[in-house]
Amino acid sequence: QESEFHIRELHISKINVKGAKKVKQKEIKKVMTSRAPSVKAIFKPKPVFEEETLKEDIGRIKMLYWTKGFYSVQISYSLEEIEDNLVNVQILIDEGELTVVKDIEFLMEEEEIESFEVNFRQLIPIKGEEAFVVEKYEKSKEIIYQFLADRGYPIASVEGEAKVNKEKKAAYLSFQVTAGPKAYFDQISIQGNQSVSETLILRELTFERGQLFSLSKIQESQKKLYNTRLFKTAIISYEREVHAED
Repeated sequence: QESEFHIRELHISKINVKGAKKVKQKEIKKVMTSRAPSVKAIFKPKPVFEEETLKEDIGRIKMLYWTKGFYSVQISYSLEEIEDNLVNVQILIDEGELTVVKDIEFLMEEEEIESFEVNFRQLIPIKGEEAFVVEKYEKSKEIIYQFLADRGYPIASVEGEAKVNKEKKAAYLSFQVTAGPKAYFDQISIQGNQSVSETLILRELTFERGQLFSLSKIQESQKKLYNTRLFKTAIISYEREVHAED
């Protein structure tokens, strides 16, 4: 929408958003760069209106809707000059229908983890016949990795693919899961403990050499060390490599 408004310097009087039902206006205005004047700033100059910035805002609002499963959303805007150099901005939103997850597929080449598919389906927050929400989709990959890393697979990888059919309002998801070799805790080295004994530190750990690797045990141990209040920071890192047994 090109107009004569971009020729003169105009200032924003109001920004109205119409048609937003499933997404809060507060969320919409948070992603926008264009700003309406604050009620508290009565005596300050009103924000300058820039049509290119508004168009970029429309793109950001669309992205917000897409992350919530509204892939067919339509957004337009209109401008009304109410007096010299002042303009009202109206953003019109047609949310459309939710895009629904129609299929979730797990692709696993390693037989030893095929039985985990039942666990994956129970644990992941994204479900069939529910809205395709990007945040839940990304969180699902993290949960699958955590599940494997807690069962001895520290170098597991989880890749995802999402195919969205806008016409059918349908999403088809797949997760490519690779476990890698099983690992056990090996040598434990401690650094930076100038005034705290290794014995005390080792006592706080919930894992020991020879046990099956578990990411949750590392996370729990790190929390326990920090809670002793003996350290400014307590970080437990591990090599993302698995060495073959002799």
